Amino acid sequence: MFPIAFVGLLILLSAQASFKIAPKALGNIACASVIGIYLVILILDLLPSGHALKSYHQPRLSLFSGNAIPFSTVSLSLSVMCLLGWHSRTRTLRVFALGCALAGAYAAIILSGSRGPAIALVLISPLIAWHLTRSKIWASALCGAFIVSACAVLMLQHLDIININFLHRITSGIETLITGENVNNSNYYRMHMWIASLSAIGDAPLFGFGLTERFEAIRPHLIEGVDGAYSHPHNDVFASAVSGGVFAGVAAALALLSPIVAWRLINRDNQDAFFLATVVAIIIFVAGSVNTIFFNDVASSWLAVSTFLVCCMGTPKPVVSPLG
Repeated sequence: MFPIAFVGLLILLSAQASFKIAPKALGNIACASVIGIYLVILILDLLPSGHALKSYHQPRLSLFSGNAIPFSTVSLSLSVMCLLGWHSRTRTLRVFALGCALAGAYAAIILSGSRGPAIALVLISPLIAWHLTRSKIWASALCGAFIVSACAVLMLQHLDIININFLHRITSGIETLITGENVNNSNYYRMHMWIASLSAIGDAPLFGFGLTERFEAIRPHLIEGVDGAYSHPHNDVFASAVSGGVFAGVAAALALLSPIVAWRLINRDNQDAFFLATVVAIIIFVAGSVNTIFFNDVASSWLAVSTFLVCCMGTPKPVVSPLG
């Protein structure tokens, strides 16, 4: 929960406490938030061994959010926010913002051990490259280099040339999805919960089974050996469709994409607002597709905060009276 509160306090205490914020100012706030995360980690690491607060880093970094998934979702969103106002910054400030962005991404992906943000980072890399360069050639080159490098590292891990636990979780997850075998327990359970969810949606496509019965509706469709005590199928769209029918699933997808919806409804030309809306929506949608946003207070609060920030960065079109 810490990053949300930190962003909120910085906005409230800023010189212009209003509902409008410049992209560069929001980028500065995001940079301060990322630095704040590491300061808290440092303070907690300095606490005596065995202190109750030490649990923040066991076994994956969650920093009081209760789960590594919402922490990583917020942290990766903050990392891309650091790049707002890029073209109005000096070279020194660009280096500083890029450093904060990389630090935020490191916390979101490596320290939290979360694969969802890693997938999201690959998906948003073309948008980041375009945002930084505003050049098709340079954006394509940077994006291509990033993807080739990522694939090379994963191949080295797969061939046991390197041995990094986080990369092993990614390669074993990919192997599970390709072969259908239980190479990675987490991915194996998710895959079968998603398949069972689709079958359950077909059983009651219009009105669903209700919120409290969503997993009980899925359970009969699970294969033998995949029958854990879960409260949701680790996919917000499927969970909503099982609970309330197909239309509820569509509504859930739109809710996960609400930063883009907000940007489009207000109809602005602010390129930083478009960048923020798109990358944050992708990060949140990926998290909601492989885990949950709606059933976690931190993640759902961040969805609302992010949508609000998108609205603060643009100017609505003037209203024209039908009477002239």
